[in-house]
Amino acid sequence: MESNWAITSYYNPLRGAHRRRNYDVFRRHLRMPLLTVEWSPEGRFELGPRDAEILVQLAGGGLLDVGIYPVSLSSMILGTPDRVAGLAHLGQTGVDEQAAVVLGHTGGALSLIATGVRTNTPHVAYVLGTEGSIQLHPGWWRGSRLTVRAGGKTEDLDVPMVGNGYNYEADEIARCLAAGKTESDVLPLSETLSIMKTMDAIRAQWGLKYPME
Repeated sequence: MESNWAITSYYNPLRGAHRRRNYDVFRRHLRMPLLTVEWSPEGRFELGPRDAEILVQLAGGGLLDVGIYPVSLSSMILGTPDRVAGLAHLGQTGVDEQAAVVLGHTGGALSLIATGVRTNTPHVAYVLGTEGSIQLHPGWWRGSRLTVRAGGKTEDLDVPMVGNGYNYEADEIARCLAAGKTESDVLPLSETLSIMKTMDAIRAQWGLKYPME
């Protein structure tokens, strides 16, 4: 497990298994859903004299640093994509400083993802469809508020978040250890691998490779 599991929508206050099931129910009414999501770090990103070299050596950049969270949300809601397209700005760091990605999914669903390390974004996500929408409010990866619009009605769901998010990961690790499991049912190893393959496909379009590859 990793921090990605702890602070995205897999295991936040609405609980991963329940939230995934709720999204599945909602998707059946969307017909052809569209997910829009973005994330960038808060505050300014400044480079020192040797920072560019360090970023490349550490496989830094927007996609692997923060872009993994929107890609993970897309995977949870719409599944593994079968088409990938994207553009990135590779700055003096040699890595992606900001990028836009479109993921295509079975049945015509799309994910629009924006990410960066030098760009301020509002930190929101939307699941849009023909019959309604879900808005994940700012700080969506650790958020405690959803707005569901469907059938001419609007409903706000508020579930207070406990701790900083990592406590949910710790609870799940304890549960798995007690049950003698080597991986979590909430985020199995196969899905982690699928997410990494998606990001590799995105980077390949940019021609972005790291020294260790």
